[in-house]
Amino acid sequence: PQIDREKLLATAQGGITLCALHAALDAHGLAMINVGSISEQTLAGMVTTATHGTGIAQSVVSTHVTSLNLLTAEGNLVHCSREENAGLFMATLCGLGATGVVVDITMRVCPAFRLREVQETFSSDEVIDGFDSFMRASEYVRVWWWPQIRAMRVSSMDRTEEVRRRLAM
Repeated sequence: PQIDREKLLATAQGGITLCALHAALDAHGLAMINVGSISEQTLAGMVTTATHGTGIAQSVVSTHVTSLNLLTAEGNLVHCSREENAGLFMATLCGLGATGVVVDITMRVCPAFRLREVQETFSSDEVIDGFDSFMRASEYVRVWWWPQIRAMRVSSMDRTEEVRRRLAM
């Protein structure tokens, strides 16, 4: 990846896994602004499926994309952004690959940060009835639904300055 620490931008091939991108960004003291639940997917996969990430105040992850290069079915390499080939750019952000092969992506990033996570299990009714409150309780919130036991696991995460505790082996 090409990383511009000053402008808080990173450019990477569409096929890079998010795990590899996280490592490259971390080496520069940077991070993605928001991510989904898994990092085994590719950057292009995350962008073209409009991966949502976590938190009501967080945008769909592809909103952080500033530009991309696309190989179209005609074999043309096309540069797209909100200003240049804007229609093709917007169609690609959730296009499921229909617009072509995403060669590389430039996206906004932020200084690296740590999250403190608290997980709690509630009845499905409690979460549904208090959904707005649950979603606004933390900067990042993720809900896992277990319909077979009528329960939901709520993960609430906020930025922290706490030092990571290492588990004893």
